[in-house]
Amino acid sequence: MLFLLFQLDGHRYALDGREVVEILPLVTANRTPHSPEGSAGLFNYRGRPVPLIDLSEMVLGRPAKTRLSTRIILVERKGEGAEPRLVGLLAEQATELVRGDEASLAGADAAQSDTPYLRSIFFGKKGFVQRVDANALVSHHLGKARFGAAA
Repeated sequence: MLFLLFQLDGHRYALDGREVVEILPLVTANRTPHSPEGSAGLFNYRGRPVPLIDLSEMVLGRPAKTRLSTRIILVERKGEGAEPRLVGLLAEQATELVRGDEASLAGADAAQSDTPYLRSIFFGKKGFVQRVDANALVSHHLGKARFGAAA
């Protein structure tokens, strides 16, 4: 399996590469009124408005730092029986890919009611890495109200 790594205040997290549609450079997003905390607004992706979640703001309470290594990770939110919708995840230090096998992912599932998107923890070359389920993260953060009942 291939994983995309990113960091939040020195802690390493990984997304399954199969969940990633594309990795984009940092672009300007338009904040929308009354957005939930962690929402960085909307950005233009090939002529379509795409919601952007700032992972640093969502988890740490501060916006992501503007650095060369800060990227937008484009993922698809897969709704129940609905057409998938694109969502951007704004992440710091999202520039490293690592390979892992199923055996190395045997750590305990870390999902809790307030963080249902956290999965197993595995040990990489540079220390512990927390797996993140992109679909569960987007669903948890934006929910049905963000995309409407059909999502």
